[in-house]
Formats: sequence, C-alpha cells, structure tokens
Amino acid sequence: MKRYDWDRILQYMDDELLEEALSPAAGKRAKGGSGKRVYRTLLIAAIIASFMVTAAFAAGLLDFRALLLEDTVEWDGQELSQISLTQPQAVPEETETAGSQENALKDKDELEEKLAASKAAWAEWEEYCNNGTGLPEAFSFVKEKSCGLEFTENNDGSVTVEIIDNGESEFVTVSAEEYEQFEAWANRQSGSSYGDYDFNYQVHSQEDADKLEEIAAKYGLKLRKSQQLMWSSETTGMSGDKFLTNQQLAEKTSEMGCAGNIFYKTPVGFDKVYWFDEGTFCVSYYVDLPSSGERVTCYGYNSMYSTLSSGKEVINWEEDIDSFAQRSHTTPDGTELTILSNGINAYIYVYLENSFFAMHIRSEKGITEEDVNYIADGLNYSLIGQG
Repeated sequence: MKRYDWDRILQYMDDELLEEALSPAAGKRAKGGSGKRVYRTLLIAAIIASFMVTAAFAAGLLDFRALLLEDTVEWDGQELSQISLTQPQAVPEETETAGSQENALKDKDELEEKLAASKAAWAEWEEYCNNGTGLPEAFSFVKEKSCGLEFTENNDGSVTVEIIDNGESEFVTVSAEEYEQFEAWANRQSGSSYGDYDFNYQVHSQEDADKLEEIAAKYGLKLRKSQQLMWSSETTGMSGDKFLTNQQLAEKTSEMGCAGNIFYKTPVGFDKVYWFDEGTFCVSYYVDLPSSGERVTCYGYNSMYSTLSSGKEVINWEEDIDSFAQRSHTTPDGTELTILSNGINAYIYVYLENSFFAMHIRSEKGITEEDVNYIADGLNYSLIGQG
C-alpha cells in the first residue's frame, strides 16, 4: 500500500487543482521564412484576441467582476466563488490613468491586450506543464475535495484507490495506466522549485525554465523572479537577516518598484512582506480598527500588468458575493478606489498606471465603512508601481 502526503502536494498546487487547464488556440503552420514569421505574429494576435474581454462595462465601478475567477468551488455543500487578489479579471470602460475620453479608450485597450496576453501565455504554459502528465479523468475528484489517498495494487494490475474524506472512506478502481499518469502528475506538482522563479510557476528543471522564458518572450511579458521575503522583528520577537522593525519594513516598500514609502503611518505590525524584481509585491500588515480596536490583517497585493500571471497565486473563497455593498472612495492622494464590503470581509482595489493593487481585510467583530476608509487612506497609491 502506498500513501501520498496529500497536504504537502496541495500546498504547491491547491489553486491549480481548482482551475481546469486552458487550451490555447491552434492553427496550421505557414511555409517559407518570412511567411512563417508573419503567420506566427498573426497567430499570437489571434490567441490574444480569443482571450479579450468582450463585455462592455460602464465607466466607474466594476464590482466583483474585477476579482472574480470563472469557476466556483463546491465545499461542504456550499458553492464558493473564487476571488483573485493577484490579477484583474476584467477591465472597466475607463481607466484611472485616463486624462481624456480618447486616452481612456486607448488605456483600456492597452490594458486589455496586456491581460489577454498574460492569459494566453499562461494557457500555453499550462499546456506544456500538463503534456503527458495531466490529471487523468479517473482522478477528477481531487479537483472537488481535499482528501487523503491510499493505493493498493490488485492482482490484475489495476489499482484500488481509497479516498479518505472527513474520516469516511470511498473506493474506486483505476487502471495501471491511469495510476501511472496520476503518479507522474502528482510528482510534478510536489516537485521542488528550480532556479529563482516564483514557485507558483512550478519550474522544476532547466527545460522548464527555458520553455517558460520562451513563452514569456513570445507574448512580451516579464516573469516574477528573485523573491525577497521578510518579517517584523517587533511582531515576531525574532531577529536575523529576514527580520526588520516595522518602520524598516514600511520603508522597504520604496525598494519594491514604488517611488517611496507607500505607508503614511507605520503599521502596528506586519504579518509578512515579499516582493519580486519586476515590481510585484505583497504587504500583509495589521491595523487596529477605529470602531472596535480589533486588530485585523490587511493583505495587499500589487500585480504588474506586464508580468505573466495566472491570477490564482493568492485567492479567497466567498460564499455569497451578493451580500457585498459596492462603493467608491477617494484617498488623500486623489486616487479613486473601489470598495466591496459585507461587514465582515472587505476588498479594496484600484487600476493604477502600471499595476493593479488589491487588498483583503477580514474582521471577526465587524468592520464599518469608516474602518475601511481609515485603512484605505493609510496608503499613498500614487507611489505604487512608479519606481
């Protein structure tokens, strides 16, 4: 009998399991040198066009469409929506950087093209990763539940799979070929990262690295590399190279592709701060709510439009997105934000010139409109992505 450490596998590919692989457009190859180059350009354009946002959104607020991934998840009898904090999922009719109606349409088209290129490139990368080691249909149940798996080989070569979910067992029998394919897929998902790429790319070899670089170059995209991760020495009570004071961590944001320290006031503590060499960063910090004094975590993520991303690097699950009220809020630096809140969870997001910034806040006691405004006003958004 063979047992998989399923929790360890899930930490690497949990988000990927919940999203089915996309398939890029295909076409016949053209003959001849110059013709092939032209056709290749047209093919890329066609692929990008297939991912373009087609719905015409009215100018102004975009509600959850900016954050909502397509697929929902069934969990314990509930249907949950997947909320992305790491890539915008739709584009408003007007963008924040527009100075005129003509520029607004230009900026919107450019942003749509960048996001469409990222989606098309990610689909091509997923196809490469799944080539020959995709999840077989017989194991499709792993997309729907987190469970333990045990395997027993039968005399005829087939394999009996025991699915252990909340202490209850269910058995299915798969062929030797299906089991081998699943094993190859699982080994790839739990493999160690290679090079200095963000682990979300799941690069495990030089061959993988070469292919990822090729795809990124093909679509004119950058890659997240050289991650830096740090914590607060004041919050954790620990010291070392990866631990800085709260003030030092706040000041570090000026080194993350920003034009200065994005915090007007140093937070009372930090969960963590991490960033990459092309401008993507996360600031997860603590704020004491004015209404109750409750200390909440504010998880902010800045994603560059020109970086290859799946949008599934960091996701939240929400049971009822219709319970959220939507409004706009203008910060001290003049940035107009979109705020979504249901009194327990709140989301803040904004389309900046070079990047998309999103934040999630969760309160156990309840968060008021004034609380969210207080948190929103704590950052200088005009500095983000301007380094």
